[in-house]
Amino acid sequence: MSASSSQTTIARHWELLKLLPSHGPGLESKVFTQKLADSGFQISKRTVERDLQELSAIFPIQCNDKSIPYGWHWLAGAGLHFSALTVTEALSLALVESQVRQLLPAPLLSSIAPLFAQANQKLNALKQSVANTKSPDKFVSVTPTMPLQPPALDEQILRQLQQALLDEKQLDVRYHSLHKNSIKCYRLNPACFG
Repeated sequence: MSASSSQTTIARHWELLKLLPSHGPGLESKVFTQKLADSGFQISKRTVERDLQELSAIFPIQCNDKSIPYGWHWLAGAGLHFSALTVTEALSLALVESQVRQLLPAPLLSSIAPLFAQANQKLNALKQSVANTKSPDKFVSVTPTMPLQPPALDEQILRQLQQALLDEKQLDVRYHSLHKNSIKCYRLNPACFG
């Protein structure tokens, strides 16, 4: 099995485990197949059934075979809480990142940067084998007016300004007019929303 195929199988198993309901009667393999297809994993219902059989040997999941169609679910009190992202979550985060990166203050951005990195890493790893992972390249946001380029700013000053805004502290700034050769001092108050 190639490394790419192995990564795809692991990612598919991961998605499948996250899709399992926490109690019976569970979901049938046809539903799992469709949900996996929605995430970009084009596989057969039989492959899903084999995956579920293999996973049930390792994880506390079971098949409710009391009625047809059979439903798969976590055993009572089991279930796993994954910190990994699904393909859909990774796609959503990649699209959100492109829109908010310039808008968020550095302290807020740094707190969610690991999620963006995890999303991009997952999409890059599955790019060759899972169709939906190419979706971020297919979307673009076009502003109704001429796009403005952010000015070049000293990162340290920008961080201090953003932190003052978050802390709702006043700012003493010096302003140099483009048309006048003078510097004016201003005291600014952060905008309050709420």
